[in-house]
Amino acid sequence: MKRFIFNSLLNAENICNLEAETKKISDGIQNGLKMLIYGKRNSGKTSLIRNVIAKEWQKEVDGFFMYVDLMGVQDISQISERLMLAFSQAYNKAFQMKSLFQTLLQTIKGIKPTLEIDEKGHPKLSFGIQTESKYRPFTDILQELDNIFNSKVSVLLVLDEFQDIALVNQAEALFRQSLESINSEIPVLILGSKQHLLTQIFAKPDAPFFSWGTHVSFLPIDYAVYSEYMNQRFNQANLNINHENAKYLQDLMSRNPEAINRLCYTLQYIGYEGDITKENIDMALEQLIQDRRSEPESYLSKFSMAEQSVITALAFKEPVLKPFGKVFVQQVGLSTTGVGKIIKKLENNAVVYREDNGYMLADPLLKQHILQFRLR
Repeated sequence: MKRFIFNSLLNAENICNLEAETKKISDGIQNGLKMLIYGKRNSGKTSLIRNVIAKEWQKEVDGFFMYVDLMGVQDISQISERLMLAFSQAYNKAFQMKSLFQTLLQTIKGIKPTLEIDEKGHPKLSFGIQTESKYRPFTDILQELDNIFNSKVSVLLVLDEFQDIALVNQAEALFRQSLESINSEIPVLILGSKQHLLTQIFAKPDAPFFSWGTHVSFLPIDYAVYSEYMNQRFNQANLNINHENAKYLQDLMSRNPEAINRLCYTLQYIGYEGDITKENIDMALEQLIQDRRSEPESYLSKFSMAEQSVITALAFKEPVLKPFGKVFVQQVGLSTTGVGKIIKKLENNAVVYREDNGYMLADPLLKQHILQFRLR
């Protein structure tokens, strides 16, 4: 039975649409392109790359796939640690392909692999660094990809949540230098979810990555396409949703696939049958928010009272075109400078997004929680 999946990476069967994005990215990899892939959190980027595109690529070329998650990195040593871990994981995957492992074993330099047995009795490689430093510089680790590629092994590098390096001193310049140094035929995919930081890295003329790569944007999924996706799953539970109500549901969840799937899952198992109405959707949303009430409260508790005040005001007023304007500043009881600092922090942490029509919360379920349980 097809279900609405959330809280995990999706496989090909459960990803809604994204055919155009799949073709563009796959063609780019085949041609060794450098690509910047942008989409909001939970828009399906990572699922598509890791569970569809990379898997198909590995079937075709039996290559070295290195996936690096850079979310939340705060200094150069953390970046090096993330890349070292990613390299080790890619290497362990290659060990399962004996011929590829033997090739790589003769290729790497400065990294000493040690064969271990994991808790399930399977062979596993760990790595020691042949330097005095705890972590080998990430620039050296990226250079190893060049050595691997030059040994006739296909390489694919993915750097996820790349925009967070903008908050680390010198990281942008070091990454640009390293990515320029490796073989031009190695495809590199840079994924990001925070538009304002990506703009700082890639769109400013004086930025190290200015004019870098081919760009791919993950736009909201077409209403009709998502409606069809919903009914493929609803029909198995004797449910149906027409286009108007499916559009209402999608808009209610800000067209966020993760939030949409959560709400649809609640509808699917709440006990309804037949045609889904707007009243059914509203009741299911109320139950969903009630069932997960402690989660957003725990999340909000990590913010100061001033920050919570701004988040709450955004939830009730979004989209807010001018959060630094007189009306909004008076509402939250803070100074213009204070609101500015908070908005910047919330953007950097992907709590809010700046759209063409104003600022809004990134998580529609957090917004709905605030609407139910917080005062204006």
